[in-house]
Amino acid sequence: MGKYFKYAIGEILLVVIGILIALQINNWNTDKNKNIEATLFLNRILTEIDANKLEIDKQIDIEHNQKESAWQILHLIGKDYHERSSRKLDSLVYIILFGNYLDLATSTMEEGFNSGQVALVNSEQIRNALYKIKAEISDVEQSILKGNIDMRNNLFPYLYDYFNWRKMDYTYSANGEEIGASYFNSNNKALLTSMKFESLMDNRFWACNQQLDKLNNLKEKLLNLENLILNFLETEGDD
Repeated sequence: MGKYFKYAIGEILLVVIGILIALQINNWNTDKNKNIEATLFLNRILTEIDANKLEIDKQIDIEHNQKESAWQILHLIGKDYHERSSRKLDSLVYIILFGNYLDLATSTMEEGFNSGQVALVNSEQIRNALYKIKAEISDVEQSILKGNIDMRNNLFPYLYDYFNWRKMDYTYSANGEEIGASYFNSNNKALLTSMKFESLMDNRFWACNQQLDKLNNLKEKLLNLENLILNFLETEGDD
């Protein structure tokens, strides 16, 4: 009987050890698969970052040109307005009216949050940076949207009454010849004696300035996230 119990206990120990080894192997395989999934996710994030840097640079150029145009218009306003170039004023207004639209790629990041892939990344720094980037992108997009709404509600209605749109489009738009010249002989210089127009341009100048700060800040955060991911992947590869 004693030998039987010893044999049974030995068998039980072997079974337990086998189960523990199987669990360890299963956990190892699970961790390995999670690491592979996290690596694939981070590489897709890097692709999104590259696309977004280009998009942000494009929008920075637009905002910078609009800010510069608003600044030039502000310095055209004054008692010598009749000596100013009507053509130059029209060209500056045309630049300011150019639509602002930030089309950032966020599908991979959104998928990562919704599916839990972000949680698989074994780096608290990267996880925190992703959450901050998500909030930053939302803030910048909302800010640009508010700027566009402000222009549609304030600048556009004013210009409809006091600015010759057709004359501007005929000179500067791609379909100018198709549109044809304006019937009205207006040089738009009267805008340079309007305090409301001055205020609208001042508002546009500061709005562009604010957007540039936000866009540059977002780009800096993207570059920081990119460096964190590259260093992390390099370290993981060494391991």
